[in-house]
Amino acid sequence: MTWGSDLAGRGRGRGGLRRLGDQMRKALPYLFSERRRALERHRLERIAFDSDLLSMGCLSYGEPLVAVSAATPEHVHAGSFVSIGLDVMFLDGGNHNANWVTTFPLRIRLGLPGGHEDGQPFSKGDIVIGNDVWIGSYAHVLSGVTIGDGAIIGSRSVVAKDVRPYAIVVGNPAREIRRRFSDEQVDALLEIAWWDWPMSKIVDQVSELCGPDIDRFIARNAQR
Repeated sequence: MTWGSDLAGRGRGRGGLRRLGDQMRKALPYLFSERRRALERHRLERIAFDSDLLSMGCLSYGEPLVAVSAATPEHVHAGSFVSIGLDVMFLDGGNHNANWVTTFPLRIRLGLPGGHEDGQPFSKGDIVIGNDVWIGSYAHVLSGVTIGDGAIIGSRSVVAKDVRPYAIVVGNPAREIRRRFSDEQVDALLEIAWWDWPMSKIVDQVSELCGPDIDRFIARNAQR
């Protein structure tokens, strides 16, 4: 390598470093703004949501957001073997009264007597989730809703009404598109209630629980 080519190589190296530095300087404001947004979201989540309001049964999993309302401290009760997707939100209270002249919580915001006591905001009650329920990512479930055993809630659905066992619901507002199995099969599965079995029996029948032959499973386990 000649002395001239060596200088040229060093120049290219310094130029590359300068370009990298320029790119980093341009990226820093974006990175800091994203970090600020993430911290703000974390702060708001700590204020607005409370996981202590959620109880879940055997092996149920997920980290849903449970909304906090000082006026309506309702709870979410989930059964066993419930699968909850990413960023599911349980809005268990904080409803505004659509039948009043204004939906705005004037007494609360103005510090007037009767705030949190005048029915604004309000809740329709606890959220109750059955067993073997799958709730897709980003779904919202409103207060007072009961979701039956074996139901499936589609991703991004907004569930404002009760969901019957083994129904599949999607959309905003969520509507039933079909049942997973026939009514007769659903009745038999509800009677069997495999989620109440001892774990040893569940393990013994994993191959059938995780298989498509519903009638065989029912025939083996139906009460006679």
